Parts: sequence; structure tokens; C-alpha cells
Amino acid sequence: MQGTNLAYDTHPFDYAGKEPSDWPSAVDAAARRYPVIAGEFGSYTCGTDYIAQAISYFNAHHISWLAWTWGPYSCGTPSLLAAWPDVPSVPYGSYIKQQMLQLSARST
Repeated sequence: MQGTNLAYDTHPFDYAGKEPSDWPSAVDAAARRYPVIAGEFGSYTCGTDYIAQAISYFNAHHISWLAWTWGPYSCGTPSLLAAWPDVPSVPYGSYIKQQMLQLSARST
């Protein structure tokens, strides 16, 4: 890849080829050359094990991240909300909210 003003966007979800063991080969080489963002990521189990590993990896590698998805959907879709406008799903949405608040507190 060549050019200027480039960033690498990744979308890790909890299925084959997107597991934590896959991240170094998929992301680390790009991160040495470009800013990286996880434009969306999540867990289709609506649990926190996968996303906790992802957030830890992102933070350790200075990767910005946004979780998926802002809507009150069933657990078949990684949903941050249980209800509109801002009731977090449990445990998934609550965990993401907690992590974002912690990052915000560190940057102020």
C-alpha cells in the first residue's frame, strides 16, 4: 500500500480468522506504518471475554476502537443497547461503556 493520509481499519469479531492469535499477523505490520482503528468489533455471544481481550490488545498497541452496534438488537448482533436511547445491554454494552469511561478519565 502506498500513499499519504492512510489509516488501517480492522473489524475483529469472534469467529474464525479473527481470534486474538490472528491479530498480530493481521494488524502489527500495518500498525508499524499507519494509524490503526478498529472501526467496529464485537462478540456474537454478547459476552465480555472476547471484547476484553480485544480492548486490552487495542490499548496496548495504541489502536483506537469503536464497538458495534448502537442499537437495541438481540444477542445475535453485538448490541451495545438494551433499549433506546441509552440503556446499555448487560454484560456487553455495560462493559464497553465502563471501558470508554475509563479511557476518557485517563485522557483528561
